[in-house]
Amino acid sequence: MIIQLKPAILALTLAGSLAACGENKRTEDAVAEVAQAEPVRTCESIRAQVVLLSERNAATNVNTIVKIYDPKTAKSEPSEIRCSGRAMLSNAEESTVHYRAFQDADGEWLIEFNDKPFEK
Repeated sequence: MIIQLKPAILALTLAGSLAACGENKRTEDAVAEVAQAEPVRTCESIRAQVVLLSERNAATNVNTIVKIYDPKTAKSEPSEIRCSGRAMLSNAEESTVHYRAFQDADGEWLIEFNDKPFEK
């Protein structure tokens, strides 16, 4: 069964503004903690950010991503990393998820996920 996830994107610099938007405290703290770390971006290291982004967009997605297993790197460059993995969804189904971290024109890092591969 294919579970559709609506595409989503998150600017990592939004972590500090979540409190003003009234997001729940657990999500605020988790996003802020992840955004402050500035880690080396790998498919393993950005999984938590994809899960948080999925939670934030719960109102627009039928199911949210609970966890990503077996992350695989499709592309790795200094300004972008593309990944895929098996996603455990909130309805206990599994689906393939494609996700990436990339720098925009202003040099900010963004996170995006989709149920289809990103264009080359």
